[in-house]
Amino acid sequence: MASQIHHWKKLHGFLAAILVASSMLAFFWISEGNWKSPLKRSIVPKSKRPHTGNYAVSTTSSDRNGNFNHDSAIRIPDWIQGYKIWHKRQRRRYDKEGATDVKFLVVACLKRTQCGGLSDRIRSIPYWLVLAEKTDRVLLIHWSKKFKLEDFWIPPRSDELDWTLFERWKTRPPFINSCILKPAKVLPEFHDESNHQGIMNSLQSSEGVVCVKTRADLTSIVYDSFGTTDINQIVVSNVFQSLFNPTETLQEYINTIKKEQIGLNANEQYLAAHIRALYPLKSESGLVFPTWQEHSEMIKRWAHKAVESVIGAYKKTQNSQANASLPPVYVASDSADVVDYLLSSNASWPTRLLGLKKSLPRHHLELDTANNSAYDMFPLFFDISMLSHAKCLSFGIGSYGKLGARLSGLECITQHRKSLHFKDYSPDANIEAKGHTVELLEDDG
Repeated sequence: MASQIHHWKKLHGFLAAILVASSMLAFFWISEGNWKSPLKRSIVPKSKRPHTGNYAVSTTSSDRNGNFNHDSAIRIPDWIQGYKIWHKRQRRRYDKEGATDVKFLVVACLKRTQCGGLSDRIRSIPYWLVLAEKTDRVLLIHWSKKFKLEDFWIPPRSDELDWTLFERWKTRPPFINSCILKPAKVLPEFHDESNHQGIMNSLQSSEGVVCVKTRADLTSIVYDSFGTTDINQIVVSNVFQSLFNPTETLQEYINTIKKEQIGLNANEQYLAAHIRALYPLKSESGLVFPTWQEHSEMIKRWAHKAVESVIGAYKKTQNSQANASLPPVYVASDSADVVDYLLSSNASWPTRLLGLKKSLPRHHLELDTANNSAYDMFPLFFDISMLSHAKCLSFGIGSYGKLGARLSGLECITQHRKSLHFKDYSPDANIEAKGHTVELLEDDG
């Protein structure tokens, strides 16, 4: 009898040891990034799986001094959280373990190619995130034309989605003979859903690296995957928040300029108005390029309308507080003359106007980079930060102001100007009589 009891005790101890070892193995397996969300664990190809629109919470840190985040915990679709875990594991497999079956989707701005400005390069990232997840590719963002994106924005944290391309990877397959070094291999630009299937075919191929670039806006494909619509911009804003934060140097610049030159305290609320003054307009004889010297009266009307529109939109949100004081209005433009005019104008504004001094010009990433350093481009990123953190925002044509609206995730947004036709801005035209409701899916350039 005693020997039987001893035998069962030994067997019980052996089984307990197996249970403990299995638990530890499972813990390390999960911690190494092998676990995938239910969406990832399914044996059904991801390209055929519906994105349910369920949400997970990302704990990306929050501040309103420069980071895009408005909340300490941001909600993003749960499939993105699963993709982040998978993405991190695939990077590790390729970089540390020499895996040869990892495939990449690179959103690229390469030398000798035309990439456009900041918005052209950034606004479509959620589209490529969706396609990377659907086609089992690791999403990377790579700029080699003058500046790197990492000169300005970086992934928020080490455990978030790291979209950077290590330099050492460029000398290894599949990068060594890929589109990274041969721009001719970059896919044609994505413009709308008409060529979506062609792009999907390329991404589902055996090609190790597929490079893409786009200057198009988001489409219903993205909103369907996020379980939202173009009206509910907070979801898209949260996705951007989970991908980008200012570098430490840029963040210090934002904090210093905001406090010492703009005169705003860290948590002080403000409104924002963006005026795209120099954007080319269509005419019967060709394109018209507005300038301050030749079209100042027309541009002044745009500027006044931009400020009036955001004040009006803000007042509508405060209808229960008729006597509430107005926050200041930050004005931004692709023309320093416009900002300088508004700041020094004699118009009787009901609140103070703020803006960058003319000594800090806003350079264009595509057009004004020849003799400029990354630091010289900081005002461009300062403006987009200010637009994205405003309490209420108005913007006009072009996509830069629209990007600010998308990053903000605000409901208080108005589009003060839409037409791309020069004739609509003659003094007797009625085009500027009203602000326009935002339609963020519409591509107005």
